[in-house]
Amino acid sequence: MLSTAAKELEFSVHSMSASQAGYATRSMSAVNSIMHLAREEAWRQGRGVGVGLAHDDEWDVVAILRQACLRAEVGKART
Repeated sequence: MLSTAAKELEFSVHSMSASQAGYATRSMSAVNSIMHLAREEAWRQGRGVGVGLAHDDEWDVVAILRQACLRAEVGKART
């Protein structure tokens, strides 16, 4: 499940970047977002709902993880 989420996150970062510098910025933002997953507010429902969520990137990481979990539950995980 984590492998699937990592692939989807990498695809998201790559597809949203128009340059190498943009990729570096987005990938660092994704890494920072992952580090914030230990905070309870990162897991609350809804984009921007959590207190202290500075970027939509944190919500995007949570949404990707949730989708990977749901697909794994029903046996439809992407490989």
